[in-house]
Amino acid sequence: EAYVLAGELGQHPGDIAGALARYQQRLLPVLARKQRFAESLVASFVPRTEFGVRARDAATRLMRLPLFPKLLMGRYLSDEIALPDYPPGNLPAVGGAAERSRPPQPAMQEE
Repeated sequence: EAYVLAGELGQHPGDIAGALARYQQRLLPVLARKQRFAESLVASFVPRTEFGVRARDAATRLMRLPLFPKLLMGRYLSDEIALPDYPPGNLPAVGGAAERSRPPQPAMQEE
């Protein structure tokens, strides 16, 4: 998600509002699916019966084992987004000139 935001900002450096709109347009379907899935799990965190509590606890224990997270929730744990191929020169630099030109901040003193 950060890659897409950086790419959109880099593609249109003078149009932040437009870059944010394109970022939202590209990611909104993926994030909406994730949100719907999260909402569907709410009831499983607060079961109403003793059986439900035991089933939730068993599923939670199974999630610690290597294969079970993917088996139980694999399709929900991966993003279904095709990342665009932004030209490398258009991505904003991390720790660029603006970052290097900042004066050092004074250290916090404990009282």
